[in-house]
Amino acid sequence: MKKKYSLSIADVELNVTVDESPETVEYIVGVIDRKMRDILLKSKYCPKTQAALLCALDLCADKVKAKEEIDRLEDEIEALKASLKASDDKYARAQGISIALEGEKARLEIENMKLRALLDEAKQKGEVSEADVDALGLAAEAASAEAAAEPEEEKKSQKSRVGSMFDLLTFDEI
Repeated sequence: MKKKYSLSIADVELNVTVDESPETVEYIVGVIDRKMRDILLKSKYCPKTQAALLCALDLCADKVKAKEEIDRLEDEIEALKASLKASDDKYARAQGISIALEGEKARLEIENMKLRALLDEAKQKGEVSEADVDALGLAAEAASAEAAAEPEEEKKSQKSRVGSMFDLLTFDEI
């Protein structure tokens, strides 16, 4: 709702009708009045019309600078959003890999249990001796030490394939 105001800026009386609240109008009038009075104090021979134009130029320059800063910040926000989306995508891919690895781990644990059962059965039937089990344990330890010495990429490719049936066995558990 528009309201009518009587204003005084640098001793110039004005009547205006605006939609703004009285507090907003009072704030704006105060800013303009101070700028006008500053200009008039600094230039004693400057007429009020020129002071008004200088005040308008100053306020317009401030507005242009603020708009440029807003544009710069909006561009920065967009760049940060893009970076965040890329990070979210990487996180989602990592979660997918983690889930796949958990599935592979569960599958390998089941395979390990089956192999232990087969080894126990073979020991009970006398097909495998304790010396064989010890030898297999030494071979598994040597394979583990060799795998630890390989570069990281080779480890990843080795983990993704199925190793020998004794790679997963720890012989002190048997």
